[in-house]
Order: sequence, then C-alpha cells, then structure tokens
Amino acid sequence: MLMMVFSYADDACICYVGDDWESTFTLASNDLQTIYNWYTSMTLQLNLDKSNYMTFSITSTGQPPEQLTLTIPLSDNQTTTLQKLTSTRYLGIILDQHLKWSPHIQTLQTKLRHLMHIFSNLRRVCSKNILRMVYHALVQSLLQYCICSWGGAYTNAINPLKQNTENYLQHKDRQFHTKTLRSLLDVFPLTDIYMYKMTLYSIKYDHLWPRQITTYNTRRSRQDLVQIRRVNKSLAQRHFYYLGLKLYNIIPQNIKMWKERPLLLKLKTQEFIKQSDLTIEKLLPMT
Repeated sequence: MLMMVFSYADDACICYVGDDWESTFTLASNDLQTIYNWYTSMTLQLNLDKSNYMTFSITSTGQPPEQLTLTIPLSDNQTTTLQKLTSTRYLGIILDQHLKWSPHIQTLQTKLRHLMHIFSNLRRVCSKNILRMVYHALVQSLLQYCICSWGGAYTNAINPLKQNTENYLQHKDRQFHTKTLRSLLDVFPLTDIYMYKMTLYSIKYDHLWPRQITTYNTRRSRQDLVQIRRVNKSLAQRHFYYLGLKLYNIIPQNIKMWKERPLLLKLKTQEFIKQSDLTIEKLLPMT
C-alpha cells in the first residue's frame, strides 16, 4: 500500500495506491478520521462540504463496487460520506477518473474560443510582433500550463485543440497546416510546446531517473542515458514518466550540460526543438 500527500496553500490531496479496493478504502477512511481528529484537537475545522474523492482506473470495469464509499466517523456516533466525483479541478488541472485528459482539453478549447473574437480583430490591425506578444500572454500561457501532464493525450482528444490554436493566427481554414505558426510568427505549435516543456523538465529532474547500468564499454555506450521503464498499457505510455525518459535519451549532451544555467538551457532547447521534428508517435514503442 502506498500513500502520498500533495499540498499547495490550503489545498491538499491524498493519493492511495493499493492492490484491491476494499483495503484501500479502509485505509483511507482510517486516515481521514485521524486527520479529522487532529483538526478538531487543534481547534481547526475541516471543510467536509468541499472534500470529495475520486477512484482511478483505466476503464469503467476497473472501478470499485458502488457499495464502497468513503466515510469519516464524527463525534456523537455520526458519520459523513464524502461525495464521489468522476472528474475534478485541482490547481487548475481537470483530472478525470480514467486519466485521459479529455475534460481538461475540452475546457481549454472553451477558453480559447472565448478569446477568438479578440484575435479576429487584432489580426486586422496589429503587427506580427504585437500579435505574437498577445498570443504568448493569452493563448500560450494557457496551453503550456502543466502540459507535461496532459500533452500526451490520445490523438483524437488533442487534435481539435491543435486546430484551434492555428485559427488564432491565420485567416485560413481549419485544415491549414500548423507549421505556419513557426514560420510566420516564430511561435511553437502545440506539439512543439509539449516537446519543449518535456525537454526542460526531463533535464531539470534527471537526478530522479534510473540510470543505465553497463558492465562494459562499447562505442555507443553513454553515461548520460537513463533506463526506460517497461510499460505495457498504452495510456501509461503517453504519460511524462515514460515519454520524458524516452525524450531524455535523445537530447544531445551539449544541451544537458546547461542544466545549471536555466536561461541558456531554454535558448538551446528552443533551437533543438526548431531543428528537430519530434512527435509523440516517434517516442512511442513500435507496434
């Protein structure tokens, strides 16, 4: 059984990983009672109305039985049953119970559509430099937020978002190729934003990656390579902890060497992304 706590300001999230649902629910209920008792002893109040839970599984058949609920025993022999959600917003990211990111991507599309009328007017009167600054401030800031988490979503979920980002900058139809973003306004398409952020984060946290262990030297052996974890599920192959490792092994050493110089690292990474033609499909295992 594994338990992890994530907190930011006054928001807290407790994650449990177990072999079966029944034991996981039992442990979570016991821990919640301990937390509630601690709050009470410190004359603090736990907001149970805003507390809820979500169970993660790849498919609906992997969800726990309906009779399993998460309850907190209170004083006077009373209990409170927490509300179960199928999706929730946490720190600006919408998580769904199957971790497929469709709800978050759909929310991004809605936000971008609300900005469309701004760009439709600016494109007629603003120069490319001003349009580029507005794009970075209003659009790319939304796209790149936590993109390492959701950017590897399935193609059918993320393609509409790619097309929408192109429509902001061009008076072109929806089939207009996204590479025109880079050539006309020198901004990254959505795929390149994802690869750029993944490159930076994979280098920043490379001390956490498992290193390849070789007992002999060959012409192709490199000390900077990391060990790729074997992943069988296609959903897991699209997460950062798989794609990030695959990407790290193809990043040139002359980029990794700038890890302690963040500004230079960003500039070198931008050049690397512009010169490369990286896609998610190239990082996925061959089928």
